[in-house]
Amino acid sequence: MENEKRGALALENDRLTVTSVSKVISSGDKSIVLMQNKETLTITGEGLSVTEINLDSGRLSATGRVKEIRFSETLTKAGLIKKIFK
Repeated sequence: MENEKRGALALENDRLTVTSVSKVISSGDKSIVLMQNKETLTITGEGLSVTEINLDSGRLSATGRVKEIRFSETLTKAGLIKKIFK
């Protein structure tokens, strides 16, 4: 079993902090999409602005009005085939 750091997400008023970020896929004023461990994290809202990205420490900070936070498992090709034939 792999030893992964557990990620955290904190939302306070209009400030968002996410840890264990490995990659930022995209960011704009309406959405931020990133990788946290093996999951894709999609944050949607209004006036979103990334204020800090430090991939060495795995920390991302942003401000804005968050409307939705959605986690989805990132499937590898092998994982997808296993799910199809399960």
